Amino acid sequence: MASLPLRPLWLHQTRLSGKAVRLNQNVAIVRNLEGLPFPAQASLPQRNIIVEQIREALGDFKTEWIECPLSIASSQERALLKSLANLEQPCDETVIWYHSKNFTQIIANDGDHVRFYGTFPGGTLKNAWGSLDALEEKIGEQLDYAFDPTNGYSASEPQLCGMGLRVQLLLHLPALCFDRQLPKLIEAASEMDLRLEPLRVSDHKALGHLFLLSNAVNLGIDEKSLLTHLETIAEKIIAHTKSDAD
Repeated sequence: MASLPLRPLWLHQTRLSGKAVRLNQNVAIVRNLEGLPFPAQASLPQRNIIVEQIREALGDFKTEWIECPLSIASSQERALLKSLANLEQPCDETVIWYHSKNFTQIIANDGDHVRFYGTFPGGTLKNAWGSLDALEEKIGEQLDYAFDPTNGYSASEPQLCGMGLRVQLLLHLPALCFDRQLPKLIEAASEMDLRLEPLRVSDHKALGHLFLLSNAVNLGIDEKSLLTHLETIAEKIIAHTKSDAD
């Protein structure tokens, strides 16, 4: 069985500073095609149609992308892809295309028909979203998305309906692990339609002192307002952590 070209993907993902507070930011835009069920309910032919439509939409710049079908991956490669591509509901018809020069991915048949996903170690959230949004718009010119003028884009997860946008900030917050205020911060984030939770490698094991701050709601807010809100709360959490460490 041919080995998938995962080494460049792994090297890029592991280039994170061990001393930084804000390690990186992940942005995902999910879209679904009109007239087809979500992958979990789709038939094998329907899931193959989804892959073919996305492959065709890549068009002339297909050479910039490395295709990784999950069906030919070994068990170790599947585990690595699940972690690096943040796979949620993969199946044998899940296909990942990752860019040859930056850590950006297009993922077919993982919960939703297509997910545009990128990890951005630096810059602002607005710049990160703008880069991924431009890619989604270019690919979307060749695809017929399920869209409702009132409710926005459809998504397999109700909280993603509307913009179809998920943003995550990966924060290194060792002081919070020893701070009695952590439960209050988590509750406060929830009240502001955000999630603050430990990064977990399993249901019962957290990873180091890493936390994910992400949006919990898409409806009733535009992209730029959401990104500004996340940036503001992230800076407040970081400032709180630094004050505790002093």
